[in-house]
Amino acid sequence: MSLEESIAKLSTLIQANTSAVALLTEAVKGTSKVSSVGKATAARAVEETAPPVAAVEAAPPKAEPKPEAKAPTFDDVRAAVNAAVEGKGREFVVNVLKEFNLPKASAATPEQYPALLAKLTA
Repeated sequence: MSLEESIAKLSTLIQANTSAVALLTEAVKGTSKVSSVGKATAARAVEETAPPVAAVEAAPPKAEPKPEAKAPTFDDVRAAVNAAVEGKGREFVVNVLKEFNLPKASAATPEQYPALLAKLTA
C-alpha cells in the first residue's frame, strides 16, 4: 500500500470515528447526558472502525525513490581541476592527467569524467 493510500485510509477512518469519539469523550468527561447504552455504542463504534494499532505500526514505510545521479560534465571536471590545483598543487593535477594519458583536462572523454573526478577529489 502506498503512502498516499495509507493516508487516505487513515483520513477516512478518522472521519468515521470523529463523532463516536466526541460522544465517548463527552460521556467520559460527564459533560453529556449520554446514557450507559450510548457510551457502550460509542465505544463499540470506535473499536469497530479503528484499525488495530499493530497493523498501522507494522506497515514498513515505503522508501522514496532516489533521484538519478546526473552524469558529470566537463564543467565538473574543470571545477575539480581548479580546486585540486589550489589545494594539492599543479604537479598533482599533471600526474593525475598522465595516469589517464591526457595532455590536458579538456582532452578527457565523457566516459573518463567519473574516474577523473574521483582521482582529483580523493
